[in-house]
Amino acid sequence: MSVPIRSFLGLISISLLGLTAGCATRPSGPPGEDEDIEAQTMRESMLTRRARLEPKGGIVWPINDKYDVGWGAGIKGQIEAVEKWLWFGLQLDYASVDTKDPLEVIGPTVPAPDLGSLKTEQQMKSYDRYQMLLTFDYEIPTGGELYYPIFRLGIGVGAVAINPKEAPGNNLVEFDNHWAFVAQPTIGFRFPIHENVGLFVEGQYNFIPEAQLTGVENITGQDQNVDIGNEVQFGTVNVFAGVSFEW
Repeated sequence: MSVPIRSFLGLISISLLGLTAGCATRPSGPPGEDEDIEAQTMRESMLTRRARLEPKGGIVWPINDKYDVGWGAGIKGQIEAVEKWLWFGLQLDYASVDTKDPLEVIGPTVPAPDLGSLKTEQQMKSYDRYQMLLTFDYEIPTGGELYYPIFRLGIGVGAVAINPKEAPGNNLVEFDNHWAFVAQPTIGFRFPIHENVGLFVEGQYNFIPEAQLTGVENITGQDQNVDIGNEVQFGTVNVFAGVSFEW
C-alpha cells in the first residue's frame, strides 16, 4: 500500500506545481485548441493600462444672458482602469467671462447708486472661473482600425472657484470669492491620427448652483460686509477642442 500512496501523493504534488506555474505565467506560444481565444484577448487587454494627457481650449456660453460669450482652457490627465475604454482622471479648467452691461464710472457730482438698487451682474465687470474635477469617461469605437472616430461620454464632478471683478461705477469695494460644487456632463468624439496622438472635440454643460454673492461696500466711509444684489447663475455650455497624447 505504501508504493501506491507515494505515487498518488507524487501525482498530486506535480499537479499542484503545474497549476501554480500556469497561474503565474502565460505560455508564450499560440493558444491550445481548448483555449478560448476571445477570453485570452480580453485578458491581455485588461493587463494593458494606458494613460493620456489632453490640453484643450474653446468657447464658453453663459446660461445667464447678462454675460457675454467667454473663452476657456484646460488640461485633463487620465488612466484606463477597471476595463478597456473606461477612463478615470483629473481635470483643471479656467474660463474668463465679461458682463454685457456693467455699471460705468459716475461723474463726481452724481452719487453712486446704492447696491440694493442694482443687479449683481451690473456691479460685476467680469469674472474668472477655476475648476478642478474628477472625471469618468467611457469610449465607444466606431470601427476597428486606427483612424475611425471614437465616441465619448463622460461626467466630471468637483469644485469651482468664482473670482468676480468689480465694475468701476459703484460703492462696491470688492467681491468675495465664491466656492461651489460643479457637475460637468460631456459628450464628444476623439479622432486618432497616430498610435499615440489624436484630436478631439467635445461639448459640455457646467451645472453650478445659483449663488448669493457677498462682498465689501463703503458708503458711510467705513467698509462693511454685505450681501450683494440677487442670486447669480454661473452655469455655462462649453465647446472645446484639443489634442490627446496617449501612451
